[in-house]
Amino acid sequence: ILNDVLAGPGYAPVANVDIVHPAVRDALRQIDKARKEVLTRKLWFNHYKTTLPRQPDKRILLPLNTIAVTPVCSRFLSAVVQRDRYLFDLANGTAEFDADVEAYVTLAVALEDMPPVAQAYVQALARLRYYVEKGGQAKAQIMDRDVKDAIGALNQEHLQQSKTNWQNSPMGSHKYIVPFKTEWRQE
Repeated sequence: ILNDVLAGPGYAPVANVDIVHPAVRDALRQIDKARKEVLTRKLWFNHYKTTLPRQPDKRILLPLNTIAVTPVCSRFLSAVVQRDRYLFDLANGTAEFDADVEAYVTLAVALEDMPPVAQAYVQALARLRYYVEKGGQAKAQIMDRDVKDAIGALNQEHLQQSKTNWQNSPMGSHKYIVPFKTEWRQE
């Protein structure tokens, strides 16, 4: 991905990321920004529902790579936030909880651990932003189209993986039920 981003404005490929060069540093920064943008979208590969267990000290420890936590219970929806590595109850001003908390957790995932379709979007977005940052406009429209194609593929994969699309859901996999006179029948 790094060499593809560097190739946009015409820089030579590099053998490793440890090379001390401003172009490499700037490209890596754009790749990381694009990766973080993808992760905050709460996609199928980094966002899941779980029960966060209460520790013996009554606090709830979050995974190291937690980006966001959204409790399922409506009692906590706006009153619970992440503070450091723990869940914090704003309404009561404490980090101590009486029970486990069921929540949706969004995790940071390394670029190499992302699905290929997400990596492709990160690559296209970072390449466009890096090229524009370096003052290039000639290829920007082509790169912008690549970004739009990549986000379309990412959104499509997300719909399929998360079973959000009706046709991919358990109800959508059955044949349609259509009315027949006053009774309902299944075709």
